Amino acid sequence: MQKPINCNMNEKIYYTIIRNFLTSLKEKLFITILFSLPFLIPVWTLSRTSINHGIWQKVQIMNEEGIRFSSQKDYARSIEYFQNALKLAPDQKIIKRNLANAYMELAIELKSKGQRDKAIKVLEQAVDLNSDLDSLHILLAKLYYDDGDLLSAEKEARIALILKPNDPYVLKFLAYLNCLMEDYNEAIENYDTLSKKYNIPADTNAKQAKAEKEVYSNYKREICHPFVIFYPGKMYREHANLVAKGLADTYLKLGMWWNFNPQSEISVYLYPEDVFYKITNSGNYVIGLYDGKIRLLVTSGNKDTIARTAAHEYTHHALMCKTRSNIPFWLNEGLAQYVAGEWDSLRAKMFDLALNRKSLIKFSRMDSIEANVFDVYDRKLAYVQSYVAVEYLIEEYGKDIIKDILTSLAKGNKGEPVLKDSALITYNELESDIREYYTEKRKKQVVAVLSSN
Repeated sequence: MQKPINCNMNEKIYYTIIRNFLTSLKEKLFITILFSLPFLIPVWTLSRTSINHGIWQKVQIMNEEGIRFSSQKDYARSIEYFQNALKLAPDQKIIKRNLANAYMELAIELKSKGQRDKAIKVLEQAVDLNSDLDSLHILLAKLYYDDGDLLSAEKEARIALILKPNDPYVLKFLAYLNCLMEDYNEAIENYDTLSKKYNIPADTNAKQAKAEKEVYSNYKREICHPFVIFYPGKMYREHANLVAKGLADTYLKLGMWWNFNPQSEISVYLYPEDVFYKITNSGNYVIGLYDGKIRLLVTSGNKDTIARTAAHEYTHHALMCKTRSNIPFWLNEGLAQYVAGEWDSLRAKMFDLALNRKSLIKFSRMDSIEANVFDVYDRKLAYVQSYVAVEYLIEEYGKDIIKDILTSLAKGNKGEPVLKDSALITYNELESDIREYYTEKRKKQVVAVLSSN
């Protein structure tokens, strides 16, 4: 009689079969891998040798050299190394970013030297790299804005905001550009976002956007390239035509003298008295101002002067663009009056009185872009004295000295050093010189009057 097989015996047989099967499988798998290795390993090694050990090693060396030269502020050589590295490894984002940063540093250096056109071209090359650097687009937007190219500035500001959507300062800059370009709905929406989301209180620009929207929707317009003139209605049409002619003449004059041509349309607003002071928040002695737009007070009695006021404010626009807003108060106001032809007997009497009293204002006090520290009398005298100073420089040194001064200011140089370099005189010497110049001029005028009699 056959004995029954117990459970323990069955288990041993079962595990023995499984173990033998796995051992056989491992041996086959090992043999398969072993015979495959001569084919697999050379392919992987060859790939690693040709890209990583060969070309990639060159790429790393070029990238490190680019970083080294960038740290030494030799941006031209830095860019050359990054460009060569990118040719060998065109998909490497790190190299693209390094190259874009080098372009940015070079652009900042060019901008500081007053070479804005070159700086913009360098940044445009950086943009082509698609490096996704928000700071790159912000810098380019500001350069375009300084150059008066509002359309391009707005485009770059929008890209910067896409790359850095939670940056309130970029949003604020975009809102300001919206307002300059009459896109009031978006401007107001962006200012509201700043207030609600970022707790940034509404400033003058935010309040002005809402006030301007009401005016803008009801005004008529006259287009005189590059100017768009907004005026309240038919009764102000003649004022608008006078302004258009005055601006067209000044546009041609500054184009020939300073080689200045605006990059974007310039908005010109003609306001009745109540609206003018509401929009501008200025004192009652102001009849026009420039704040990115030309704003003019229009009354029934200023038809004879409004064209000159428009020319004055457009000159401010040109000077802001030519010097990147780096211009002394006296030169800014003196040139604006000179271009507009704003000189009369009242101004002459005021300057005569200041000469007799020896109360001329120090030019060092008029060096900042605004002279808000002056009282009403001193401010008027500052304007008159500034006109005489500009007239003296042009009569004594020729019109080209103004071009030289503006070019130097655009490089970031300060007022008195620029004057020393261009005319070889200090501010104190300028004050002394205009005294002599004007006194001699008045003597000649008296002689001319007596001779005619």
